[in-house]
Amino acid sequence: MTAPRPMPDSAPVVLIHGLWYGRISLKPMAARLERKGWAVDRFAYATVRRSIDSSAASLSEFLRRYRPDEPVHLVGHSLGGLVALHMIEHFDVPAARLVLLGSPVNGSTVAHRLGRLGPLKRLVGRAAGPLEAAGRRAPEGWEVGVVAGTQGLGVGRLIAPLPRPHDGTVAEVETRLDGEADRLLLPVSHTGLVLSPAVAAAVDRFLEHGRFGAS
Repeated sequence: MTAPRPMPDSAPVVLIHGLWYGRISLKPMAARLERKGWAVDRFAYATVRRSIDSSAASLSEFLRRYRPDEPVHLVGHSLGGLVALHMIEHFDVPAARLVLLGSPVNGSTVAHRLGRLGPLKRLVGRAAGPLEAAGRRAPEGWEVGVVAGTQGLGVGRLIAPLPRPHDGTVAEVETRLDGEADRLLLPVSHTGLVLSPAVAAAVDRFLEHGRFGAS
């Protein structure tokens, strides 16, 4: 494994929320990262009504507020991580670091089940396709860290059986990304991934060092 490359200390951070969560869900993590000295912004998008192509394009436009040559670190929760990966794949942005928090890069069993439950399809809307897709890999030039929760609390486990460990909505195996730089399992639920101080501390370490284990 190659050593992580240095990043500018001043590199900004953009947080991207997951399905149904909204910008407000990222406020605790944003506050914790800001106390660590990061300049943090939060990207909002319509998770159900808009396609991933549209959301990725909006994220790319959102990043235009920074200098064209300035690396911007990204932190995506669940569907937000898939939006980030899609944006990186289809738009020209400087390589930086990306942290995925419970993002089902190998497809979501719960979303797949919801998409086949008649009226409940509307709960996932246009996010169904991205949430069911699989086979994603880390984008070239980016260092990607993955955090998966192992506290199996959440309504997702009532919708579809999930292999353990899982966070109540997404199974750990669904978060495994080919080419990831580092991986960390923590005893938190899917919602806890954006609320936990331990997760925020891990994100801080990865953004600074490119590894979760750095001190």
